[in-house]
Amino acid sequence: MTSTPQDLLVPSTFPVDPATCQPIAPNQYLKVNTIFNVAHDHGMLTAWSDKHPVYTSFNGPSGNGITDSFDPEIDSNALQPNGQPWPGPTIAWTGDNAATMQYDSYKVQAVINWIDDGSIMAGVNSAWAATHPGAPPLVAAGTDDDAIMWWLSDTSPQATRFVQNYLWIHSATGNTATGASRTLPHSGLRKLYVGAASARYFGVPVSEPRHPDVWGIVQVGVVYTGGKGKIAEHGGANPADRGVPIVVYAPGLRPQVSDQWVETTQIAPTIMQLLGLNPGDLQAVQAEGTPVLPGISGQPH
Repeated sequence: MTSTPQDLLVPSTFPVDPATCQPIAPNQYLKVNTIFNVAHDHGMLTAWSDKHPVYTSFNGPSGNGITDSFDPEIDSNALQPNGQPWPGPTIAWTGDNAATMQYDSYKVQAVINWIDDGSIMAGVNSAWAATHPGAPPLVAAGTDDDAIMWWLSDTSPQATRFVQNYLWIHSATGNTATGASRTLPHSGLRKLYVGAASARYFGVPVSEPRHPDVWGIVQVGVVYTGGKGKIAEHGGANPADRGVPIVVYAPGLRPQVSDQWVETTQIAPTIMQLLGLNPGDLQAVQAEGTPVLPGISGQPH
């Protein structure tokens, strides 16, 4: 079994179209589109899990029906969770009930991952598709652990206002650290920066493509996750994310404690100095004047 089951499809074994002399892929057997094609054309995300890679035929004749396909070959050699073959003669996943249950658990987890991934994100895309049939998913890419950071396929004022309004007027329901249910306003956010406001937050022009089109700072304690076990994250903009202690160790430094307010951006020039290099060689230091961490004025002995 491979992490990319489609690799098991060998074009040289496919039937050949006599008109073009090209292999006929599984999805090309169909002459009409599938429900996946229709959903995809309306900007929705689609997913399918099955037991053979050949089921990518659901992609339909256009080949764009399934956004994410998980089709581990059930007739491949079964492996235990530790990666070792099952004891005894080589068997496929259907050759032993325990192996079949293990195989099914992979597919169940795939479905859970689909459900967990970007539930808020899916809601935005679905709402956009309802009024913009045929448009691609509005949220093209993004991450949302203890912040919302999205890039949009449409950055027009109309699209960015749509996202801003959706996130701010919708509530989010999740679990507390003890497992109880809790509903939060504003999709769990306390601040939201969209479009030009996001660019200003990161200190770059709107034309700079690296800044996210949507940047949301969560309410303290919020972590976007589908599971119940994840109660903390890092990387956001709340005090617990950014107000962290820094421990520096290098030969020749004397033990000391500083209560000065510092930034993690000071770590890079500090490393340069401790290595006997010029912190000013860092272009970010040149642009922002970032100082070395306090108490580290010289090189290690």
